[in-house]
Amino acid sequence: MLSAAGSEVYLAISDIESASFTFCRFARSLSNRAVPVPIWNQTMQDVLTEYPPWLFRSDDHYTSSLGSVSRRDLSQAAGFIGVNTHFRKAECIQHVLHDFFQQRTALLDSDLSHLVPGVVSRHPAILITHYFHRRYGPSVATALRTLTSAKDFVKPHLGLCCVTANEPLWMAASFAEMHLILQRLPKQSILDSLRRIPTHLRPPYSSRTARSSSSTLVEHIRQRLHLLVSLQARELCGVYVSLIPL
Repeated sequence: MLSAAGSEVYLAISDIESASFTFCRFARSLSNRAVPVPIWNQTMQDVLTEYPPWLFRSDDHYTSSLGSVSRRDLSQAAGFIGVNTHFRKAECIQHVLHDFFQQRTALLDSDLSHLVPGVVSRHPAILITHYFHRRYGPSVATALRTLTSAKDFVKPHLGLCCVTANEPLWMAASFAEMHLILQRLPKQSILDSLRRIPTHLRPPYSSRTARSSSSTLVEHIRQRLHLLVSLQARELCGVYVSLIPL
């Protein structure tokens, strides 16, 4: 492991044994890091001590995100808050959103330190995430925390790398390189990955051939990477916080 200015890089045996190995080359890689670790850590701490960014999205954004949740999970969430569970999907969404907006308003004026029994964190972002996770269940809570929408994705040119040279090599792979690798996977694995993408973000795809479905998945991955690497450190930390597993 090499370390400099708070940044670290781990070397494989093959790196050290390579005829082209020099400490200067790896030192340059460390010094060129866009966000040093101490700055990243401080930014993350700042984000955690504030209200989570997903708490203040538009009504249409929440409606679209919840549209990707099954009626069963929405009905279950409605039952958790004391609403009739026999409503249609659109009605369940409206009931959940009505409750969410009420709870959000109440949280903004309350002491969060005892909000979630058993959770030792004192960070508002963590506490609020746990609160809604317990109130609505994992599927609905995860949908509410979604920060991205379809309009956030920009299709990168197929002939260009969508990330900088300082990022991991796999992220800088071309469309053709990624596509070739994914075609080695079982077709069912590719389809399962596509189906896990929320409905409002899932691109249209053909399930007939592995080549076609893997092409769609690669394009989606590249669009996601293109978006993530374009974010400032604070925005990227906000995305990370929205994906905290519970």
